Amino acid sequence: AFVMSVFWISTTAWELLNYLAALLGLMVLEWGNLMGDLIADVAVAKIGLPAMAMAGCFVGVSTRDYLVQIPGA
Repeated sequence: AFVMSVFWISTTAWELLNYLAALLGLMVLEWGNLMGDLIADVAVAKIGLPAMAMAGCFVGVSTRDYLVQIPGA
């Protein structure tokens, strides 16, 4: 029973670590994808269009999410 307990705790810990590593990788990937939007939004705000820059913060992400859901897009 003790050996099986150690086995299950070890297996669960490794699965949790693998999941967290994958989640961290996806977060880093998403930050990299959003850097272009950040630079563009800051540039738009600096030329005097802050409302358009704020809209770009939300529209860029939501448009990308919608296009990913469309097959063949």
